[in-house]
Amino acid sequence: MAHVTLERVSCHYDGVVALDEISLAIQSGQFLTLLGPSGCGKSTTLRIIAGLQQPGAGRVLIDGRDVTALPSAKRNIGMVFQSLALFPHMTAAENVAFGLKMRKVPASEKAERVRKMLDVVRLGQLGDRYPAQLSGGQQQRVALARALVIEPSILVLDEPFAALDRKLREAMQVELRQLTRDFGITSLFVTHDQEEALTLSDRIAVMNQGRVEQFGTPGQIFRKPTTRFVADFMGVTNFLVGRMVATNGASVQVEAAGLTFDAPSSTGLSVGKDISVAIRPTGIKLFAGRPADTAAASGSVRQATYHGNVSSYAVELDSGPILIVRESNDDLADTETVRFPVGARVWAGWRREAVHLFAD
Repeated sequence: MAHVTLERVSCHYDGVVALDEISLAIQSGQFLTLLGPSGCGKSTTLRIIAGLQQPGAGRVLIDGRDVTALPSAKRNIGMVFQSLALFPHMTAAENVAFGLKMRKVPASEKAERVRKMLDVVRLGQLGDRYPAQLSGGQQQRVALARALVIEPSILVLDEPFAALDRKLREAMQVELRQLTRDFGITSLFVTHDQEEALTLSDRIAVMNQGRVEQFGTPGQIFRKPTTRFVADFMGVTNFLVGRMVATNGASVQVEAAGLTFDAPSSTGLSVGKDISVAIRPTGIKLFAGRPADTAAASGSVRQATYHGNVSSYAVELDSGPILIVRESNDDLADTETVRFPVGARVWAGWRREAVHLFAD
């Protein structure tokens, strides 16, 4: 295990800022995911930590030691990339053994470590097969085994499951999380998939335009986004133009969509200023009549889509805005259709806790 620190790391490509003074602290044994859209700097951050690329400024420390100028081969880092980079002319066992061969590990020890690692990834009987003879998931396990067999202090993974279908990707996520826990290894993972990040991580760094927008636990990132970008990226699709009209301790009163309602207090906002009011689709519930205990606005269903266990709606409020609503179908007696058809008159209601406020 190793503790990794980035101190004001910057990087530029042909005058374009890829990283803008990134600072991060990754604890030993922690699984950190760098999450964000394409071009936000997450892969560049990973490559700098792995020693595959030099920063323009700043420092990389591993266990307090400055390794910024140290080549990748001397950082004891295991790597898995989307391309996997398995050698097609080598068997699974030979691919796994490659890193040990480069480290000149004695033959008897090398064979034993490869055997044990193939057993760990449940490929003990397939060591003599070539990559082309393995399924996508089996190839992923070979790549993981090759990265882990060298007993790295840090494991870095750059979108390793992006090419897999959904079912296999979810299975590999479970396996990867269990393996990293079993080995107690510090892991850095890059993805643009929000669900994948929430599933795997101890901590998430959401990145945007070369900066870390928010760093926290999966629960903090999902339930308490601190910027509009993070809220939007994590699935908050309803943004209303509003104004804060009063404060009351932990709560504030907001005007938006022709309503006045309560919301949790947020730092950096003041009474009378325009704000963005964000409400997650799953935080809104539809009613046939006006509910008594929530903020609610009337409107009409413009779209209704059945997804099996959930249904999604687009509701045009009488005041003008359109809200996206996503409801569970688990409690419905008839689970083969939506609750409200297109054209139905409804009330969209939400509780105080479902609202997030951001400076406009």
